[in-house]
Amino acid sequence: MADKDDRLQSWKEIASALNREVRTVQMWEKHEGLPVHRHFHSRRSTVFAFRSEIEVWAKRRTEIAAPVRASFAHLDQIAAQPSAPAKKAREAYFKGRYFWNRRNETDLRKALQCFRTAAATDPECALAYTGIADTLTLLSFYEIMPSTEAMPQARDAAIRAIQLEPNLAEAHTSLADVHLHFDWRWDAAGREYRRAIECNPGYALGYHWYANLLAATGQHDAAYAAVMRALEIDPVSLSFQVWADGIKPILRELLGPPAKEDHAPPPTGDPSAAAKK
Repeated sequence: MADKDDRLQSWKEIASALNREVRTVQMWEKHEGLPVHRHFHSRRSTVFAFRSEIEVWAKRRTEIAAPVRASFAHLDQIAAQPSAPAKKAREAYFKGRYFWNRRNETDLRKALQCFRTAAATDPECALAYTGIADTLTLLSFYEIMPSTEAMPQARDAAIRAIQLEPNLAEAHTSLADVHLHFDWRWDAAGREYRRAIECNPGYALGYHWYANLLAATGQHDAAYAAVMRALEIDPVSLSFQVWADGIKPILRELLGPPAKEDHAPPPTGDPSAAAKK
């Protein structure tokens, strides 16, 4: 015979004993076998439960659920934290970009080593391959490495990055620059630059290098719009500023002085749209 103090006389008392809302314990009774009893009357019923039975049920529920929660906690931890190789690869990638931005032979070679280390540490790191491609492109462009040696490797690295992450703006920009400077496939280069901008309208280098293609094809006003967009995204970039300063005299010579001094590039999308206005 259960002790009178052991008896819970309503949903409210049952919920209070479990420190939950009434609706929650009602769902537990329906779906998880919470031991709730009923008095049936002519038109309605009342509920009651025994504290001792509730405590046994709660203990059993905790014992059953603990391994499941531990499994999900492990998965959550994996999702929230990159693996050790992935973390090391990203650190090597960002270190490589630091050297890459210095744009001299010594630092470009250091950058290439960092990017190759990142790719070896985590072969699934698409950014590492974009770094390899971009560094080889610059080593060829600055005539530090023969283009016949550097650019096929750059193409392979860019294609690998796209295979790993098809929507990675950096990867499409890398491949576009190979098409522009080595393959001389300017239509393909344009498609890849525009794809990069579509993937990430905030990737400044995509606009900067697209400006090279636009200038080469005589779209000087669009080239200026592209490089100014790159500067808007990354205003401290010296290379963007040098490019913008270099193209201004060309624009004035070819197009005359601008009607307004504040020609603003389109905020996103294809900078060549500025040429159509």
